[in-house]
Formats: sequence, C-alpha cells, structure tokens
Amino acid sequence: MKGKVLIVVSTDLRNGAEQVMKSLSVFLANEGLTCQVLILTKKTSDFWEVDLPRHRVTFLNASNKYIGLFSLAMKLLSWRGQYQYVITTQTMLGSFIGFMKRLGFAKIPRLVARESTVAFNRFKGAKLAVYKFWYALGYPGVDVIVAQTGEMASVLKSNLGEKMGSKVRMIPNPIDLKEIQTRGEAKMTSDHESPYIVSAGRLIPEKGYDVLIRAFHALNRQDLVLVVLGQGPENDRLHQLIKSLELEGRVHLPGHQSNPMPYLKHARLCVVSSNMEGFPNVLLQMMALNGNVVSTECADGIANIPGLPTCKPGEVALLTGLMRNQLDDHKDPSFFVDYLESRGFSGFWEKVSHEN
Repeated sequence: MKGKVLIVVSTDLRNGAEQVMKSLSVFLANEGLTCQVLILTKKTSDFWEVDLPRHRVTFLNASNKYIGLFSLAMKLLSWRGQYQYVITTQTMLGSFIGFMKRLGFAKIPRLVARESTVAFNRFKGAKLAVYKFWYALGYPGVDVIVAQTGEMASVLKSNLGEKMGSKVRMIPNPIDLKEIQTRGEAKMTSDHESPYIVSAGRLIPEKGYDVLIRAFHALNRQDLVLVVLGQGPENDRLHQLIKSLELEGRVHLPGHQSNPMPYLKHARLCVVSSNMEGFPNVLLQMMALNGNVVSTECADGIANIPGLPTCKPGEVALLTGLMRNQLDDHKDPSFFVDYLESRGFSGFWEKVSHEN
C-alpha cells in the first residue's frame, strides 16, 4: 500500500469511534503508509502516542472542538494536496472538511467520513436540525460515507438524497483481534474477589445502565457483583439507583479505566445493555476476550452474530433472563474468534480506499 493518510478527530478521549480510528492509524502505519493524526483540542492523555510516534500525532490545543475548526482550516490550507486520504469519524468534522474541499481551500483526493451514530433516528428537534445543517453544508464534498450497519446505510441514503446517498458504503466496524488480546493480558488496576459481571462505556442514558442494574437486582445472585466501567453525566443518578435497590457493595462504578480489556477477559459474563448505538465497539472487544457475552439488539446486525444471545433493548425481565441463561453456560474464550477474524482492518481499508 502507498499514500499519505490524515486522520482527524476532535479529542484524545478513548471513546468507541476514536478507538477505531486509532487502531486504523496503527494498522496503516504498520502497512507502510505515512499516517498523521490531527487532534483539535488539548492533550489529556497518552492514548494516541502509546502506539504511534509522537511526531505522527499533532494537537491543535484548542479550548474546544468548535474553536479548533479554525486551526484545522489553517492546517488544511498549509497541507494543501499533501495527503491522498483524509478520514474522520464525526459528522461535524467530515462536513467542515468537505465544505473546505467544496470551496477549493482543501485539496483532498479522497475524503472519507465514517458515521458513528444514526443521527436521523437518535435525535429530534434542534439537535437533529444541527446534524441536517452539517450534512447539507459539507457532505457534498465527501467522497465516501461509511455506515457501520445495513440499517445505518439505509437511513442515511433515504435522508441524504440520491446524490449523497450514492456515496454511502456499508462497511462493518473492523477489529484488531491481536491488539485486544494482547491488552487483555495486562493486570487489572483493581482486583475483584467475587466473580463479576461487567459492562463498559460512557455513563449516558443511551447505554441503558439503569436497565442493567435493575436486571442485576432481579437476577438475585449473591455470589456475583456487577462492575460498570466508565464515567459520564449519569454517574450520580446511577449511584442513587444502586442505593435505592440496596445494592451498595454489590454494584461498582470504578470510573474510566485506561485499559478495560483485562476486566472483560476475566469477567464471568460481559453485557452490552445499550438502548441505541451506531454499533458498540465494546461488544467486539468483549467477544475477542470472553465467550460469555450477551447484548441487547441496540444496533442493526447484532441479532445475526452467530452464537451471541440477544434481547430487545430496555426490557429488564428479558435482560435478566438472558443473563441468567448465559451464567449457566461456560463457553470457551475463543468462541467468537472465527467470526471476528472476518472483520480485520485490511478488508476495511480496501473498501474505504477503493474507488468502487
């Protein structure tokens, strides 16, 4: 493979979309491409620089992502024509870069915008209007719009119109199986004496952690504890729920973990409880490390994963039953490996970089 690639993200947070972009950048670098990462805001962690040379990661140090757009414009002007591929994973960034390309300020042979959520289904009112504005402003300048699932592709095509819809490609989330398994070998930052059930992600309403906690309460397994990794605005509300259900000491919210993989690997059961997702990358991480995984059908395609027990989102009783059944099962840790090996970064990049 040849070419120079620029990956643009808003922050250096370890969210699902950013993890995909980081793994892609590492893959491309290992394949011999020159890959530069551009981050709009200030550095808060070593997330990107752990696996990439420091000179390949540039921080624009803006106080927020909107101010960072002005610095991004200056960079794209100075780097005019330097990169054959520019890739982003947020609608605002894809639109802004696409708009610059439309105006002739950014010479980009192939601009790829990866969608991380189904905005037309997820949002309403003013927030949806903002997304529609970004799509109309800059997506005519985008060359490839990557949808993670068939449903996402269908929704985008029906809402973006025929011309922009023709740019949509359904390309499932890729996964670096070896990297995840290597990270799973690390030591957990805190040990749990009791066998535990685990979930991981931002503490936001979309993740359905209130449903998970209620399902754990209904499960009534005194030999198990529940661990939810992550931080976010739902923290206080979830603590109140834990207290009201008298689950203090049995449900743990240890906050953000720089490496959640060992927790996933050693769990008795891994659970995705989300109400709606573009596609939960953490599900693939769980499947890479643990054969005992259950998930809600929070994204298109999850119900069709071979051997994965699933239920409808938002239903406490259904999730409780699913968890109870799976706890009685003991699948081998490699149970999902054959399926995951079909979702490598090589195939993802071939589809993204190909003209057709």
